Amino acid sequence: MAVHKSELPRFTPGTAYLKTVFDAAKEGTELLLLVIIPAVAVVFGVIGLLEYIGVWQPIENAFTLLLSALSIEPATGMLSLLASPTLAMAELQKIAASIDPRLAVGSFVLASSGLPLSVIFGQVPATWAAHSDLTEREAMAAAVIGMLMRLVTAFVIGYFVTPSVV
Repeated sequence: MAVHKSELPRFTPGTAYLKTVFDAAKEGTELLLLVIIPAVAVVFGVIGLLEYIGVWQPIENAFTLLLSALSIEPATGMLSLLASPTLAMAELQKIAASIDPRLAVGSFVLASSGLPLSVIFGQVPATWAAHSDLTEREAMAAAVIGMLMRLVTAFVIGYFVTPSVV
């Protein structure tokens, strides 16, 4: 039984190439300006407020202890979680030769996962909840579980796998 070419299903988009590129650029810019930058500003605003009222230092010390216990170099680990994994990777490159390999590998794994808190608090609720059948609460729960999984993975690889390789 012969089927005419026009009756076959089409798997490629019918949108023109340049329209797709410019629409993607527009969507990326909107995401950056309306979601990501405000989320980063909120994270740094909260840190600034906590520092102003004098409670940030104990929180930072607790982060340092936790990250050290998880075989993650504290400075680059906090940079990965609070600001930018890309910046953390650059900092890690500068100090990797002078620190314990377990800390370097744990920090590398955490930075490579590339999901700072600003994404969890800003991009996840706005994007995941809007483009999936999850509620904002479910999307946040999934993001927090993902963050915990990142920390556990960095710990397991840094603490248990690295000594057998190095």
